[in-house]
Amino acid sequence: MKRALLAITILLIAAAAGVYVLVVRPLIAPAEATPAVEAALATPDVVLLAGVNVKQAAFIERWMLGVPVTPVAHDEPARSPLDRTLLEHLRAAQIDVRRDLDYTLYALYRTTTTDLRHAVVLVGRFDPDAINGYLARDLHGAARDVGGRLSHELTMISPLDCKPAGTWMVTVDRSFILIADPASHAVVLPRLTAAPSDAPDQLGWWRGLARTDLVAIGLWDVKDADQAVPHPFQKGMAKGLSTEANVFAHLYFGLGLRTVPPDGRLRLVLDAADAQLAAQKIAGWQKGLSESKARWAQTVPSVAALYDSLALHAQGPRSTVEFTVDRKLARNLQSVVNELLSAIFSGFGGARRSRDVEQRAERIDTSPLAFQPTASAAALRAFDPNAPFAEDVEQIQGPFGLRVGELRLGSSADIGLELVVEGITGAIPNVTDDSRRARLFVDSVTSKAGQELLRSEPCERRRARRAEAPARTEIVLITHPQPGMKAERNGATFVVTSVTGGTVGYQIVGARDRILHFRALNATGQPLASGGSFSVDFLLGDGAAGQKEYAGVVDRVEVVFVAEEQTVRSPFTLSDFSLAGKPRFVMQDKTPPFQPYGYQALRRDRPRLPSPGKPEVLAVIPLDPFELSLDKVADHFGTQLEFTFRSPVVTNFERAFTVGHLRLTRVELADGTVLSPAPPDAPIQHMSVRPVWDTPIRFGGSPKDGVLTTSLRLFLDTKVKPQDIKALRGVVTVQFPRTLQALRLEDLNPGQRAELRDVAVTVTARSRGGVTLQADKEGNRVIYTQLAGADGQAVWFSGPNITILPDGAWRFELSPSGTPVAAQLIVADELDRKDYSFTLIPR
Repeated sequence: MKRALLAITILLIAAAAGVYVLVVRPLIAPAEATPAVEAALATPDVVLLAGVNVKQAAFIERWMLGVPVTPVAHDEPARSPLDRTLLEHLRAAQIDVRRDLDYTLYALYRTTTTDLRHAVVLVGRFDPDAINGYLARDLHGAARDVGGRLSHELTMISPLDCKPAGTWMVTVDRSFILIADPASHAVVLPRLTAAPSDAPDQLGWWRGLARTDLVAIGLWDVKDADQAVPHPFQKGMAKGLSTEANVFAHLYFGLGLRTVPPDGRLRLVLDAADAQLAAQKIAGWQKGLSESKARWAQTVPSVAALYDSLALHAQGPRSTVEFTVDRKLARNLQSVVNELLSAIFSGFGGARRSRDVEQRAERIDTSPLAFQPTASAAALRAFDPNAPFAEDVEQIQGPFGLRVGELRLGSSADIGLELVVEGITGAIPNVTDDSRRARLFVDSVTSKAGQELLRSEPCERRRARRAEAPARTEIVLITHPQPGMKAERNGATFVVTSVTGGTVGYQIVGARDRILHFRALNATGQPLASGGSFSVDFLLGDGAAGQKEYAGVVDRVEVVFVAEEQTVRSPFTLSDFSLAGKPRFVMQDKTPPFQPYGYQALRRDRPRLPSPGKPEVLAVIPLDPFELSLDKVADHFGTQLEFTFRSPVVTNFERAFTVGHLRLTRVELADGTVLSPAPPDAPIQHMSVRPVWDTPIRFGGSPKDGVLTTSLRLFLDTKVKPQDIKALRGVVTVQFPRTLQALRLEDLNPGQRAELRDVAVTVTARSRGGVTLQADKEGNRVIYTQLAGADGQAVWFSGPNITILPDGAWRFELSPSGTPVAAQLIVADELDRKDYSFTLIPR
């Protein structure tokens, strides 16, 4: 008996291995042409090489989600080429992604210009005549002869702003499609079509890693990463990456997926250029992970368990950081949620019921969505401006209320003015909240003289769009749903893929917008309340798959289809640009007049703080007559330093937009390390955060017990533990306006400008809820702004929200309680500045 079981086990193992070798492995292995394409893309200038195994993606999609059960319906007008996605472009060129495409590769090269140099190669089986026809006919590509091969030059237009977005050269072969900028195309195409080279393989490290992953990204020469990107922000990020990982020669990021058992693997692989320094950096990372896990283990043990999915190990010059996404991680995440919810509910004196009990208990949806069999456009209820919480509108057109929402200066030099038009509506029959059936378009903007102001768009986007409203619906009922059962109407198909208790798995393919809604019913036809749900598009397009949970046993599934659509057009003309809206209560600004008050006046008056600050601070220093304290140090994603600045009541300080500046110049650590701010043009060290070493000081509130107080925050992009800080050094600069000038803005339309010698303030935006001003430079000299209503009374405002822009400009965002029509700027013509150097030594 034992021998028989052993024989059966051996046969099963052999069968499984045979299925993998003979069936699965050929399905997911890269195409034969892939190594040659990789070699062609890996020129001496390559910085980054990335690949996606499309064959493997299609296999995983079929395994995990299934494939679309019905061909996609195309009875709707196709979208314009400008609005098409990559998958839609491929489909329009008669490329079946699942059948024809095997592998996709992308390469990024060093550049000395302001343009990216990069190339994409699609590997598979293609019809050059069909694809070249699409390039010439739909994308208006210009035919070019490149080395005896037909290529097409395409000038791309951005769908966001209708500006040229670069030039691509496209060459189609039966086994590949090359898409690249002209310079890279000229280099890569000859390498693609040349005979295989006997030169030493420079891709061994890449291929050994990429062959097992679904997505692979490899970085050559980490230290030169910034040479591949021209934009300063991107260059700064790349320089930060190279600074952090400059001890490594190669960097690889890979995503691998496995079907049985289902899990995923994210891994970062680093090949050392300097083995000793790399080992030290890896040891530092391991120490940091261990310390972080230990801290969580003491507070929230379930979070510490998540670290079990993260592994960091080294073998020779290669180091690997690996994160596994599997059932164990899912269980640990559920434990974290349970622990947090238990803490919350126990804090309220309650208990959390188990999820299984909640699923078994039936709950009826007491407010299900209602759909009308027929809905005439003529019978649509007009927008009601008097309904509770209704927004102010200028014009009512059918179910829509319309208004001008904002006027602002153009976001780029070639745009004079931007106009925001808002459409507001109540409930429309058969249109759900997540529907995109109602769309708003502006066809014309004219001046008072009748001149057309709306700029022409080079991409010739269609303005006369249709808005379709479901005029007739049809409900299809799937009784006792089982996998494979479907409902089909008008080119849309809903398919049940699984039913387990209260959980329904499904696919929606075809004309998906013709399925308005679906829901589960119990045995008596009542709609069940829905719990969690998710849906994802197929990896390679053509539909979506999802799952929805219901509180109870599913006996039927009801699918609501659009049987007929009716075009509803609501033309409108807006001419009120006052942005005033309905009359409302206006609070008056009672800020006392500002007075010249120089530093000598402060010395004469000698104000004093009546009492010391908070006793529990980490450090405090008097800056006569002011006081600065360090309250807290937090080391999350960097180091946040929290300060409090206290002042006696000083003339102008209470409501002034800014009274000074806090600037940190040096952080001394216990081990002797010194941190200091980087030069203004230095690259960003970390991609997700920007350090803040200085901040304006503003009170903006009334004194309490004779003291003005404000909280200040600085942020370092280096993690520092509170106990490791030995001293903080810096300067507090306090300013005193010796002379003041009033600048008048007679109206607050964007573009209005007031100047005082080298200080210029411009109205850059105006909306129904705010006014935005911008000072080109020296914004600290703008002491205050007095807004005036149509009756000349001062209008109170909250704020301002002050932003110092990278070019040194200051932006002030004010939120008035009424509708201001003019403003008076209080500007310091002459300023006294007093610097107070400080050293804070934490306890």
